[in-house]
Amino acid sequence: YDLTGDETISMNLWAATPLGFPLLQQQFIRFLDEHSDDFDAEFLLSKAVNNLIYSGEARIKVIPAPGPWLGITFPDDRAVVAARLMELIDAGAYPHDLSSR
Repeated sequence: YDLTGDETISMNLWAATPLGFPLLQQQFIRFLDEHSDDFDAEFLLSKAVNNLIYSGEARIKVIPAPGPWLGITFPDDRAVVAARLMELIDAGAYPHDLSSR
């Protein structure tokens, strides 16, 4: 596939109605049954939601968010994200006291 840079992607920020949680719980229980001996196995929310979509049990709505992506996956990411957040605060995108909102 050729990508244009305008594709919508998931940054793993999910919201669900209360009806979605039992459906995800069923998938998580199945995952635990299948991977009980594999401590490196990872339950992927995106895969679970995709399964629910394909089975017709769930629908999703994509809500675009125009802001920059900042992610902390590894401990070393913290400094980079903290610096970028300070830049955004200094530019007025966020208040200096983030707890004030």
